[in-house]
Amino acid sequence: MGDESRTDRIVASPARKAIGYGVRAVHVVAAAKGAKISRKDALLKKFRSARPWYVLRARKLWLGVAGNDPLLSQVWIGDLKTFSSVGYALTRQAGVRDLWKSGFNAWTNSSRLVLVNGQPVPPKDQRGLDDRLRITLLHEAVHVGQFEDTRDQPPKTYREMVGYEAKAYAETKKALDQLEPQGTDLAKTNQAEILDFFTGLDKPPGNGKLPDSYFVDELTARGLLPNSANPKDPASLYVRSVRMEPP
Repeated sequence: MGDESRTDRIVASPARKAIGYGVRAVHVVAAAKGAKISRKDALLKKFRSARPWYVLRARKLWLGVAGNDPLLSQVWIGDLKTFSSVGYALTRQAGVRDLWKSGFNAWTNSSRLVLVNGQPVPPKDQRGLDDRLRITLLHEAVHVGQFEDTRDQPPKTYREMVGYEAKAYAETKKALDQLEPQGTDLAKTNQAEILDFFTGLDKPPGNGKLPDSYFVDELTARGLLPNSANPKDPASLYVRSVRMEPP
């Protein structure tokens, strides 16, 4: 999941600087062709053209996850890091800007868009790499269905958000239980702690009486929620005003 020491080193990088060169490059190419392109279109082009190795691998594995399911088959897989910088430039939502530095391997923004996170280069030790990514995608597939059920409305409270995660991690547990024992120890270790956390957090003592701030604090303490997220509104983590994925 997340690497908190890595997060501390990245926080100082302003999103504007992170996207500047890419956006200017798009404008230069457009000018050379005699075309005019808006800042919004340039930003969306930057996001949609981002294809780090983990995105390409996730897209391939998603074909197996989606199968013939009509809902899952229309999902587009994108890069969480680029989504965060471009999404912030378009919406000025600080929670979106810092989302990629949270402890999530992936994030679902709607019933059409799943975003994956990863290191700049593939790890040298790739044992269980596809297993871990496939389990992550199975988890996100549950969120796709949840967004479909709510007509693409994000959770209204962090309590509700945790409830969604608990249901998705139940699917994660099924996937872990079905894995062959060979070569999957890393996949299981990667998910075990977070699985226990969410399934426990979903039903803490006095859940019905706990304030929403309790869930915010628990998520933040484990590096699963950006410090810049709006503590009263989880919608601050989602881009709703712009369709980020290709039409």
